[in-house]
Amino acid sequence: MKKVLIALVALVAIAAGAAWTLNFAGDLVVREAGSAVKELMGADLRVAEISGNPIRGFSMRDVSLSRDGAQLFSARNIDVSLNLMSLLSKSPKLSMLTVGGVELDADELAAQVAQLKFEGGGGEMPIETVRVVDSTIKSKWGRVGISRTDLSARGPDIEADIDLAVNSVPLKGSITARVEGSDAEIRSMSLKIGGGEVNASGRLLPSLAVSGSVKDLDLAQLASFWPALSPEGFDGAVSLSFSGEGEWNAPILKGDLDYSGRSVLGYPVDSVSARWSLEADRLSVEGLDARVLGMPLAGGMSLSFGAGKPPVVDLALSGSGIDLSELKKVYPDLGEVSGQVDKFSVKLAGTADTLSGVVEFSAPKLGVMGYTVTESRAQVKLTPAAASLSAKSQFEGAAITAQGTIGDYMTAPKLDLTANIRNINLAKAAASFPHLKDLALQGGAHADVSVKGTSAAPDVSVKAWSEKISVMKELLESPSATISVKGDSVTVSKAEAKWRGAAISLSGTVGGGDKLNITAVMDNLQPAALAPFYPDIAQYGIKGAVTAKAVVTGSAKAPRIDLALSSANLGIKDATLKGLKASTSLAGDLKALDKADLDLDVSAASASAAGLGFSDISVKLKKAGNKINVQSASARSGAGSLSASGSIALPAKAGDKGGLDLSVSISKADLAAVSTAGGLGVQLAGVLDGSVTLKGALDSPSIAVKATSPKVSVAGMTATDLTASLSGSTDRMVIDELRAAFGGGSLAAKGSVGLGAAPDATLDLSGKDLDLAALASGLPDAKELGIGGRIDVTFNGKFAGSTGKGQGSISSPSFTVMGLKGANLSYPVALEGNTLSSKGASLSFYGGTVKGGGSLDINTMKFSHSLEIDGVDVNGVAQDFTGGMGGKIGGLAKGSATISGGISPKLSYSGKGSLTIGEGSITGFAGVQVLTAIYKSGVRYSNVTVPFRLETGKLILEKGTRANAPQNDPLYRYLTAEGPIGPNKTMALQCAGNVNLQVLNALTGGAIGGLTAASLQDALKGVLGGLQGGMEKADFRDISFTLGGTTEKPGFSNLKIAQAPGGNMPLQPAPVEQPAAPVEEPKKLEQVLLEQIVKPVPKPDQPPAPEQPESPAPAPEPEKNPEEIIKKKILDSIFK
Repeated sequence: MKKVLIALVALVAIAAGAAWTLNFAGDLVVREAGSAVKELMGADLRVAEISGNPIRGFSMRDVSLSRDGAQLFSARNIDVSLNLMSLLSKSPKLSMLTVGGVELDADELAAQVAQLKFEGGGGEMPIETVRVVDSTIKSKWGRVGISRTDLSARGPDIEADIDLAVNSVPLKGSITARVEGSDAEIRSMSLKIGGGEVNASGRLLPSLAVSGSVKDLDLAQLASFWPALSPEGFDGAVSLSFSGEGEWNAPILKGDLDYSGRSVLGYPVDSVSARWSLEADRLSVEGLDARVLGMPLAGGMSLSFGAGKPPVVDLALSGSGIDLSELKKVYPDLGEVSGQVDKFSVKLAGTADTLSGVVEFSAPKLGVMGYTVTESRAQVKLTPAAASLSAKSQFEGAAITAQGTIGDYMTAPKLDLTANIRNINLAKAAASFPHLKDLALQGGAHADVSVKGTSAAPDVSVKAWSEKISVMKELLESPSATISVKGDSVTVSKAEAKWRGAAISLSGTVGGGDKLNITAVMDNLQPAALAPFYPDIAQYGIKGAVTAKAVVTGSAKAPRIDLALSSANLGIKDATLKGLKASTSLAGDLKALDKADLDLDVSAASASAAGLGFSDISVKLKKAGNKINVQSASARSGAGSLSASGSIALPAKAGDKGGLDLSVSISKADLAAVSTAGGLGVQLAGVLDGSVTLKGALDSPSIAVKATSPKVSVAGMTATDLTASLSGSTDRMVIDELRAAFGGGSLAAKGSVGLGAAPDATLDLSGKDLDLAALASGLPDAKELGIGGRIDVTFNGKFAGSTGKGQGSISSPSFTVMGLKGANLSYPVALEGNTLSSKGASLSFYGGTVKGGGSLDINTMKFSHSLEIDGVDVNGVAQDFTGGMGGKIGGLAKGSATISGGISPKLSYSGKGSLTIGEGSITGFAGVQVLTAIYKSGVRYSNVTVPFRLETGKLILEKGTRANAPQNDPLYRYLTAEGPIGPNKTMALQCAGNVNLQVLNALTGGAIGGLTAASLQDALKGVLGGLQGGMEKADFRDISFTLGGTTEKPGFSNLKIAQAPGGNMPLQPAPVEQPAAPVEEPKKLEQVLLEQIVKPVPKPDQPPAPEQPESPAPAPEPEKNPEEIIKKKILDSIFK
């Protein structure tokens, strides 16, 4: 039995399995379903394909439901599972109806369903569960995407589990409803919409009577329920209660609303509470209490919705006494705000695309981030195309206005705004900016601001200007600036001002990524302008104007700065630079400029300092790391030039001494200029070629100097073929070699030179067989001095600065000065300070000796000397000094003299002295030959005393100059002279004496060429003829005369002879008054002499001449008296 049962069960299982795989009864299902739809809805069901059986269920493809030819519903697939047990009853049911791939127009379905007449009189729904998956429902409200929604029916009770999205907003939850006949009721509804919740219950059919609540519904998600409304203008959440009545597809809803957030329709709204109602596609809000930008506002609004149209808003809000500090609570990052808005209103109407209206506000005082404005008023007029702004305010007493438009402000704002500020008091304004306090701003300023473009990338331009302002007590005249900002680029079109006479300007851009391109120029900067900031600048004595230019490129983190300085004429202490230019470039991190690489170029057209003149100055340096390369350095000085090159290694770390490797080349340097500039205290002349090398550590490099010169003059002494070699350090240089030639002789020196703040030197100098003419060739008036001969020189001394101390000697076997010859010169010298002195000097001079001493200031070339002479042959000195005379002056001289003067710039001297000459005579001169012929001797003297003074080119005989005649000399008893001899051998001597009158004619005739007879004998015959008897006894008289002309051709004048004892004064006859008589011609000397020798005889008075007839005959020649006849005979005999 048991086996039979097992076999029966197996047979049933096999039969069931076979039945599961079979397709049958599908037509029955379609017929039953079609009948059910027809009975319920009066509609027709169409199925393209069905498969399955009652056991496993049925699957239908391409199913549609239509009524009167209009399609109500279509699905890609419908799966049906039958309730097998219901087949045994009179009411078969579907246990599950799964619908997938539905594409449904809800608005059209609702219209069709509203027209349906449900038949069948009610009863249970023949489907236990309806499931909709992967389907889409479209309506005027948007699109509903159904992931899975189950609708279960248990008699009249219906339950729904929902998982779908409305316009991409997720909606999940459950609904319990009851449907009996034409009645439909929601028992409960609990849905999550986005982040919010919706709960509701109530009747849907035949009329609407529902109520519920919404909690924390995201407005942006809610706005998505209306496709025409952009969710971007919403930021916040809304909660509300609602109740509804009317028809389900035309509801009348109302309730209370609470909102909190940041914006609604793109406008800043913080909170809203109001009563609302929705009827016939219109949302009305009344009793609205809102906070916009933290400001309390009241009013109302409405939103109208049309099918396929964006909502239309109508908003009216106003407020007063609005405390701006409340903004801080809403926007903590806003900063400090204060003040109250006394009036604020908003009136808006239209859709988001056509919104228009007016926003106005006014405030007596507002504070923003510590700044205060007063009397502020603004109005914004909104149109669909633009928002027009008009505003005004006061900032620290300055008027501020703003105006302009914002186009497309709701979608892509386009700005066209301007603001103006006038006469802002900078001192008051700075009080609102604590970080500007130290600038001590004074004055008034103006500004214009323009903002154009989009809000995301506006173009901002600012123009600011003033007549004058004060910054840190510094006056800026006519400052102005024009700045524009476009995106992340700032452009300074022009910024300029005048400061302390200098013109300052700046222009350029700061681009994206901090890219820089800025040019700054300061023109006509005077050094005095910097004195208040750098008091020590005065010690440099800078004069002139400088122009500075800086070009900044690159980025703010690593800029490149090209600097340039120029000056037409710049003085620094005693130096003057003309055409100065300097340029360099700095690159990299500004915090590490000391390590930055740079090129420095310096040039000047000319420069002068301490008497040295330079031209074409150029220096090019390149710094790379810690090394400075002197690529080139050059300058010209007159015909000379200087150039340098090399490198300088800066210390790389602490304790590093760095290094130096420089070479300097000198060509044709002017030694005169160098000695003056260096303050050597010795006058140099000539040109020098040489080189200087510096190598080693920066603080103590080794130095080598080499120099040559074809000709050098030192203090007027000239050397040739100079060579010099020095080596050492910055502390001391050793003179390895110093040689020079002097006309066949040579000069050599060794020693050392200490450098530094107080330079010093030691010098060991020796010269052999030096040519005096060559030595003195550099002296002024060297040719006139006629210096010649050879000398030996030795000197050993030390120098400190321009002073020194040392000893030496000068010796010569023979030499010549101004034609005078000396021999056996011994001249010891000593140097003390700037003074070269000598004591115990001696030489042999014209059979006698000269001894003395003196000094020479080698700094000023001033000298003084004293000497004594003894046993000097006067004739030898006179002959050599004058270059030869027509006669001789005998005697030996003894005396002393002192002389002082200067050698440079031109020889000058003065002095005094006295000479005495022993017994001698003057012979051989033209006038003296007459006396020699008469008396068989010249002019003799027993002694001569000559006190004299010396001036440049002059020998001045002082009073007391006197020659005494030997006893019983027939010619004279004494002669005196006073006056100058020279310059250029001229004479102007005032002479006097007691002379035998007999010699005067011979003396005067011989001196001035008065003898015109054919021979001296003829003259003597004439003189003595007829006079011999009266002249046998000498006639000594005092005379005076002037001896002029030159030493080569003297001349007499102004001769005066004293009267003979008991006689009248010669040369002064008693005057006869004859006013009408013609001026008598001056008498010749011979006539004067004759008048003194032959006395005139007075003529007897003549009676008056009788009157003559009108035509008288010529009167007979008057008869000559005896003395006239005698004079004529004497003159005829002398001058025939």
